[in-house]
Amino acid sequence: MKRVIGISLTLGLLLSCGKQAYEIININGNRIDVLGHGGMGYNSSFPLNSFESIEMALQSGANGTEMDIQLSKDSVLILYHDEFLDSRTSGTGRIIELNWQELSSVLYNTSAFDSYKLIRLEDVLDILEPNKNYSLTLDCKTFPGNSNSINSYLKTYARSIKNLFNEYNLWDKVIIEASSIQLIEELKQIDSSIRILYYPENFEIGYQVATDLNLFGITISMHKINKKQIEDAHSSGLFVALWQVRTSKNNREAIKMNPDMIQSDKLKHLIRELE
Repeated sequence: MKRVIGISLTLGLLLSCGKQAYEIININGNRIDVLGHGGMGYNSSFPLNSFESIEMALQSGANGTEMDIQLSKDSVLILYHDEFLDSRTSGTGRIIELNWQELSSVLYNTSAFDSYKLIRLEDVLDILEPNKNYSLTLDCKTFPGNSNSINSYLKTYARSIKNLFNEYNLWDKVIIEASSIQLIEELKQIDSSIRILYYPENFEIGYQVATDLNLFGITISMHKINKKQIEDAHSSGLFVALWQVRTSKNNREAIKMNPDMIQSDKLKHLIRELE
């Protein structure tokens, strides 16, 4: 990555080329971290969570990227968004029903020009330079399928995350996103220093869970929260990440809400807005 985007602008400050000025007041050192959504986002010709999309996002000048992860049958963390492979790939069934060896040959079918493979989280971590500042968020998709024990599935999921934190020293680089309170509790039990964002249905539930469980913060659709609610979260020391930021207009609206992080599908535009 070229650099870390950290910007603090006061009202009335004029940006070059006639750009709009933004007031940024949050708990993230008065900066907004800029992340790609699954790499370069839905607007990219690359599939979400593909190696090519992730690599391009990391080279774009953004702080990093959000990635969706799932647990395979043999406890490997795989980048993939949907519950069923059939929706986006040449595979069938769920990630949890297959071993990595079987998944490694699965191709995305969402690109008209090329074929892109499923990848492991460690494939991305291997290309990151350890001395570079970057931010990654891991959206933990929990699709246990017909697992005999949900408890065992979630414990294994949490241990697999912890193992990669140990192997790659991820504490200052990675934030976990999860909607499963049970997975969050498993992670907290294993390592309370891992930063976790709760993924709620609405702000009120997210605020309550995050404060009750003493979490790092919340991650939420920009359409389910407003600026005042973000201020309330900040007053309680909660970090706020926004997603479902799909358009240039969404980028501008999200910036004005003063979150700590924006995960955008229009990554290059958001970078330019905050330069």
